[in-house]
Amino acid sequence: MILTKNTQSDPQISSYSSYSAIDFTVHDYQCGSPNASISRAPEDILLEQGYSLIRAVLPASKVWHNPRTTPLYRAKSGNSYVFGKTPPSVPFDKSVWQELKAWGAPAIGEEVYRLEELDEFVGTDLSSIFRQEEDVVARPPTLVSLPQKRERPLEPAAELDLKRRKLHAGSLHRFVPRPHIHPSPFLPAARPLKGRPFKKTEPTYIAPYTTFSLPDDALVAWLIPVRGTLPWQNTTSGGFLETSNTIPRPPQPGIDDQISWTHTSLLKFWDFLLDLRKAGSLGALGVSFHGTENHKPSTTATNHDYPVTPDRFNTAETAIYQQAIPISISMVDYIKIYHEASRRLYVRSALDAWAFEATCPNDKQSKIRLFKGARLVLLDASSKGIHIS
Repeated sequence: MILTKNTQSDPQISSYSSYSAIDFTVHDYQCGSPNASISRAPEDILLEQGYSLIRAVLPASKVWHNPRTTPLYRAKSGNSYVFGKTPPSVPFDKSVWQELKAWGAPAIGEEVYRLEELDEFVGTDLSSIFRQEEDVVARPPTLVSLPQKRERPLEPAAELDLKRRKLHAGSLHRFVPRPHIHPSPFLPAARPLKGRPFKKTEPTYIAPYTTFSLPDDALVAWLIPVRGTLPWQNTTSGGFLETSNTIPRPPQPGIDDQISWTHTSLLKFWDFLLDLRKAGSLGALGVSFHGTENHKPSTTATNHDYPVTPDRFNTAETAIYQQAIPISISMVDYIKIYHEASRRLYVRSALDAWAFEATCPNDKQSKIRLFKGARLVLLDASSKGIHIS
């Protein structure tokens, strides 16, 4: 059905607004079979609904208006333009507005970050830096080859694994500067601690210890394995490489839980401990080196240089029991770091953060954290194990 209405002749519709001076047509379409009766709304209602739709889409002032064009540019010279309109403003919630601080203002609150508080970087272990390419493309021989004498670059640790890394079997006393014992110095006043406590791993307590119950001024010590396996299960061992032009390597959990030392790295670590002791930032530290006289390990490095009898594990106390085992600590070369019990986790964190700067092939410098992933044992004043961390 098509309804056409002239609003000028209808006083009822013309009374609505200024839009009454228009003509419009209402098309009413309904679905149904030809023989079915269809109920339709009255014409006046249909016309009123159509007129309401027109009023809803048209402005109240005019039925139609011609748009006024605005030039795109107000000025143009070469490649310079001045647009004819200013850009539209975007509404912004001023409640989230953050004002810039004055230049040179000190950092406060959440703006202060310390390196010790940052999470450890998760990513590559930089092993590709120390690994030579396995597939080397054969190069054509040069026509002229002049012999040049130069120092051999440090061999990557991964390359040494293919050659079965050889351990030094002689005494290590000459590799550590004397004296080998530096007692804890006297500090007239306690100095504020620096750094953050070590929290990367949960400690595994050794029976009879099930928790740390020693007083803060009790004497404890961390053991650093240099060569050999300590008489506690699940501790990191040490190996001293025979070749001098090698790169030390941290332990590799699940592959080789051993710190591979070189003469240079051991010397640098010894100097680091003496500097830490002299600074006093971690309290009164004592440092000592204990070397074996008759060390006869195997000629090649393995996961452990000595067999270790598995200790009984008490699941109720979550502790490792110390038992009589076929080796003693006197058969291991190690460094002992004495300190107060309250400083134990701070000393452990300093060890974890220490890095050895090695010169890799192509004369590139790389920092190697030898204690990354290491599990060290903490001893009490009677040299009994407290926990492994």
